[in-house]
Amino acid sequence: MKSVRKTAAKAAPKTAKAAVPSEPEWRLYWLAYNVALETDVQELLVTLEIKAYTAWEEVKGSGRSGPHLNDEVWPAVNALCMFAAPAAWQPRLAAAVLAIRQQFPGEGIKLIIQPCLGVV
Repeated sequence: MKSVRKTAAKAAPKTAKAAVPSEPEWRLYWLAYNVALETDVQELLVTLEIKAYTAWEEVKGSGRSGPHLNDEVWPAVNALCMFAAPAAWQPRLAAAVLAIRQQFPGEGIKLIIQPCLGVV
């Protein structure tokens, strides 16, 4: 039985390289929010031209706006969106999230930022 590494190495073209971001610094952004804000978050992604992202629906959690457990006691539920973008975008993203938070103070939205070493 062939190993996965050997098979993958043979399948990959000799010129294939990892798709490392061209910017000097990239970030991995996590956007956690109440599903009631879905339209606003989608508008944010379109406005900022974020075309590549991963999203999770019906995410449970608790934060400033209280528990969101999608049950009889705590019926609210969150969603989560993750994407990589240049570090230079951080101020624009933070400002957009704060604007949504100010517009809808009773709903939860949070931007979490991590270093991103690359994307393959």
